[in-house]
Amino acid sequence: MPQDVKNVKIIGQDASQTIIKNLLKKPFNAYGTFTLINLTLNGVEIYNYGKINASNVIFTNGNGQYLANNDQYGGAIYSKGSSYSVYLNNCSFHNNLARYGGAIYSSSSTVKITNCR
Repeated sequence: MPQDVKNVKIIGQDASQTIIKNLLKKPFNAYGTFTLINLTLNGVEIYNYGKINASNVIFTNGNGQYLANNDQYGGAIYSKGSSYSVYLNNCSFHNNLARYGGAIYSSSSTVKITNCR
């Protein structure tokens, strides 16, 4: 069962010192605006139901979303829907995997990626 978050802003000191590790192995359902700044997400998968803003974030070890057809989507971020958006600035993705969209899966969502690797 996913963990729901709504209109949350997390600001870390920097990505090497602020690390959020998903020990429960549950994805986050992000509603409203989900803002992440200066941190590392280790093993965290985000299912977007709103707007994701991420700056200076390292996404690592995500294993994607398993949907009804048992296929795996978006190793770190899954966003499907024309009213949803993902804005990434100065982010990096390491060791994320999924059958569709190793790091990010988007269908009909607005996605803007700036200076990411």
